[in-house]
Amino acid sequence: MGRLTGLAPVTFAALFLVATRIHVQSMELQEYELVDHLLQDYYPLVRPVADHRDVIDVLMDMTLVEIVNMDEENQIMVISVWMYQQWKDSNLQWNPPDFYNITQITLPSTDIWKPDIVLYNNANDNLNGGIRKTRALIDFDGTVTWKTPAILMSACEMNPLFFPFDIQNCSLKFGSWTFHGDQLNLQLNVTSADTSMFQGNGEWNLLEMPALREVSYYPCCTEAYPIVTFYVVLERRSLFYMFNLVLPCVLIASIVLFGFFLPSDAGEKITLTITILLALTVFLLLVAETIPPTSEVIPLIGQFYAAIIVLVGLCASLTVVILSVHHRGDCTHVPRWVHTLILVKLATILHVRNQISQSSMEMELHAPSEVDMGSMSPRGGVLNPIFEGDDGIEEQHHQQQDDERRGSSSEKAGSAMMERQLSTGADTNIIEQYITSISKNVSYLVRRGRDEDSSQKVATEWQEVAMVLDRLFMVVFSFLIAFVALSTLLAAAMRVSLL
Repeated sequence: MGRLTGLAPVTFAALFLVATRIHVQSMELQEYELVDHLLQDYYPLVRPVADHRDVIDVLMDMTLVEIVNMDEENQIMVISVWMYQQWKDSNLQWNPPDFYNITQITLPSTDIWKPDIVLYNNANDNLNGGIRKTRALIDFDGTVTWKTPAILMSACEMNPLFFPFDIQNCSLKFGSWTFHGDQLNLQLNVTSADTSMFQGNGEWNLLEMPALREVSYYPCCTEAYPIVTFYVVLERRSLFYMFNLVLPCVLIASIVLFGFFLPSDAGEKITLTITILLALTVFLLLVAETIPPTSEVIPLIGQFYAAIIVLVGLCASLTVVILSVHHRGDCTHVPRWVHTLILVKLATILHVRNQISQSSMEMELHAPSEVDMGSMSPRGGVLNPIFEGDDGIEEQHHQQQDDERRGSSSEKAGSAMMERQLSTGADTNIIEQYITSISKNVSYLVRRGRDEDSSQKVATEWQEVAMVLDRLFMVVFSFLIAFVALSTLLAAAMRVSLL
């Protein structure tokens, strides 16, 4: 008895499985009978209408799942969607009480008639556009609901004007390829696509996906063709481009300002500016590879790079001018108006007047005065840089001795006292001539030193002019670079073109 009690659960389970299998097989046989009844005389190549003048209404909806790719160079958008189509097939109707109260079945979509809805702006080689052939759900009243996943590849005309702060609006245009509006009426089931299943993208943010139905007319036909369009509105995430394109450009352009701090004698001012110009050119090539090639608009980042390159080019040109002014030397004096405008007014505004005043004071301390010049040259005359006066004194002395030898005999017979007086007077005259020659040559040296100091002062004034211009250009280009950067960001925020 206990043994039989232990076998009871096993027996019950076996009987349940057998009953269930029999029921399933019975249901399959019943569904098979219904499907065989429906498809017995069904022809999927003909519109399923009772009268050929009847119109089939097709409701369409879509669920956006993922943005697979945005090929900006070829202007193609690839997205993953779930498509929803619903229509009524009069040849797929049945009475549920006649078929075991079955109210709904599923059939392969290849065995029934389907509307030839295609993607008009399809960029795929396949006309179906990546729509998969899944099973369709059929109700007893003939309502066919076909839900299928699809990878759609559509042509998208992108506008790179505000790149990398742009918003792109890509459209998906669906319509019948064969039937006109009097045969197939394509309608929207909702006013916008379902985005609840959307998976985020690292580069794009989905703003909205509205839908619109319109009727189009073509030159070939007089009938109207209804078209359903889904608009995928995407906003680019600009953080990547800000850190990899915009910010390096601003930093590199800011380095050119430090070139104005370099002394002109360093010889690296031009080298620094040209190096920065080459670096910006390389970044511009990277930008050109990122954005779609178009001649209709100039992208905002391209305008920004072009403006920065122009400013850096002007910096290089002005650096050449500054170096020319710095090395002008004493060939010409600084004009009075230049001295007043740059060394006085601009130097005061730019707070470099103290450096210029200190330099001028040092030059004045080292320059000799006119009073000292006059006291060192009591006799004046033409200066002799190689002490020609010494040779003149010797010649005068010999000439005087010759005159004495050619003198009269009476003078030769002069007394010894007279000769001693003459000898003493000649020696005194030679000493005075030596002193006069030394005085003249010392005066020449002093004047030459004064001329050199004057030339040095003129050269220093030109160097001071170059220094003030350096500071002026640094301030001007600082404002210009900041203005270009801020105006670019403001134009991107307000969606206003700079050109």
